[in-house]
Amino acid sequence: MSNINAFLFGFTNMFNADILKATSLKDRKTLINDFYKKSEELRKHSNEEYNAKFEKITKQK
Repeated sequence: MSNINAFLFGFTNMFNADILKATSLKDRKTLINDFYKKSEELRKHSNEEYNAKFEKITKQK
């Protein structure tokens, strides 16, 4: 999970740099919407991965 947190931290820093460069309000809104979509996809993927590992461990016991 720490790799995902590090990735999200780096992704957030890149996002912050991009949004400062965006001049129009429409560009900023698009960047924010894209950021939320990508972060939700990452969270969903990490939750599925965690659940799969948890199930594998509990089945072994």
